[in-house]
Amino acid sequence: MLAVKGLYDGKKIQPLEPIATAEPYVVVITFIEPVSKKYEDEILREAENREDENSRRFWASFGSWEDDRTAEEIIEDIYSSRKSSGKEVVL
Repeated sequence: MLAVKGLYDGKKIQPLEPIATAEPYVVVITFIEPVSKKYEDEILREAENREDENSRRFWASFGSWEDDRTAEEIIEDIYSSRKSSGKEVVL
């Protein structure tokens, strides 16, 4: 089960955080309490700031891997460093 906070504006429900699934789901929508317009604006701003921070962190992670070798050389290094024990497995 996954719980996600959101806001209902009278027409549609807007999730306030990422939904961590790409599969179709049956959902139960529970209306907890009404919010004032001021509080609604504050909640939406906080959600946008979280999204901005998540995007910033995501894009900042690009280019963090540094290696002068080609992809083929890295793959060869990975395969050549693997070791087999040679011991017989007894179950």
